[in-house]
Amino acid sequence: NLVRKDEWNVVEDFYEPDKEFIYFQNEKDLDNKIKDISNNWDDYQEIVDNAYNKSLLYVTEKFIEKIDKETK
Repeated sequence: NLVRKDEWNVVEDFYEPDKEFIYFQNEKDLDNKIKDISNNWDDYQEIVDNAYNKSLLYVTEKFIEKIDKETK
């Protein structure tokens, strides 16, 4: 995930920067990061894997399991 850095940084409530996503500052920075990632995919594979694995925590099934546990 490439996420534009802003004053709220809500994404950090769910994911860790440089471990599960990458910030970009502006369009030029985004363009540079896309080029770098495209040319050096292996260097970013761990971030991709981490983001995927973390996203599995946020699927509907997990939310239902959590709600079910809380109501029992």
